[in-house]
Amino acid sequence: MITINKAALKAVSRFAAKSDIRYYLVGVYVEANETETRLVATDGHAMLVHRMPAENTRSWSGILPLDTVAAILKHKTASKKVDFPIELHATANEHEHRIDYAGQALIFKPVDGKFPDYRRVIPQKITGEPACYQPEYLQRVKDAAVDLGNGKTAGFGMGYNGNSGAVCRINDDCLAIVMPLRQDMLPAGPAGFDWAREPAAPAPVKLQSVA
Repeated sequence: MITINKAALKAVSRFAAKSDIRYYLVGVYVEANETETRLVATDGHAMLVHRMPAENTRSWSGILPLDTVAAILKHKTASKKVDFPIELHATANEHEHRIDYAGQALIFKPVDGKFPDYRRVIPQKITGEPACYQPEYLQRVKDAAVDLGNGKTAGFGMGYNGNSGAVCRINDDCLAIVMPLRQDMLPAGPAGFDWAREPAAPAPVKLQSVA
């Protein structure tokens, strides 16, 4: 049995690709051993990694399909005050697994693909060099912080990293990597904003012809 936290699953699933030719990104990667469960998802632009201590009875790694994740998250429990664990079990069929959650059993097949080595994306250093980022990706980080119980006004720490991925710290057990916008998408220095400092050009004078 492998234990997964529902709040963490919801937070991480925000970063999974929704429709991508790289089908192995359309899901949540689970990496578990006897002491810890990690969840990872990315769409190639932003990634979230979450860990939690666990008393798992086996080691396993695989990709939960996004539709399976959605089915789990939509399931309503008898009490919102009880944090029901999500339990992942092996079955007699080596190609199928079973998820038990709050009285519901769900059989699924993991995504048949190899998830990217997410550890290679984690920067070994942070330069502090400013960069620009897609607001949608930063909003995902904020929403993930709310999912994890940091409150509706939850914030996060952000380490700028120039042209490399910025590191966003939600808490000690959860971080996001957000890739910056390409420099060629940005205005070329202050000259790109000249129009905002100048008044609008007057309308051209129309000359009337004399018959």
